[in-house]
Amino acid sequence: MKRSRVWLAITGVAFVVWIGYLVYLTRQVERPSIILSRPQFLIAEYVVIGHLDDRGGPLVVDEVFFPPASAKLKAGAKVRVENLGVSLHDWTSADPDAKWALPGEFILPLHEVQFDQKGNDWTAEVVAMPFSPGLPHGARIYPKTPGTINQLQAIPIGG
Repeated sequence: MKRSRVWLAITGVAFVVWIGYLVYLTRQVERPSIILSRPQFLIAEYVVIGHLDDRGGPLVVDEVFFPPASAKLKAGAKVRVENLGVSLHDWTSADPDAKWALPGEFILPLHEVQFDQKGNDWTAEVVAMPFSPGLPHGARIYPKTPGTINQLQAIPIGG
């Protein structure tokens, strides 16, 4: 009888430790959970990390994460993003009209990047998510967080 009580105590302690570990893991998850769209990044011409001050203002490039071989877009450049207004939608919120908080740091997959010689300004568009039945569509940008940076580094862009 004593042996069964010891075994019950050991399994009870192991169960409590396991549940505690699971609670610890849930506390480490980034809230809200933001998942990057790999296809959106794989078809982008440039992937930049930059700072946005307002909804209409230019993007100030902090880092060009993925440039093509003949990249002319460098850190510090200001880019006017054509479809930025529709890209600022915060899809993690329950509110259908929610927008990302500005000013802030964002990750943007860009295409149609052009330099305007006349105005000394860059223009670009956020890459729209490729069509897939049943999945969301539209152009998305992503806030810069440790979780999104880790995901970005795991995407085989340009490889």
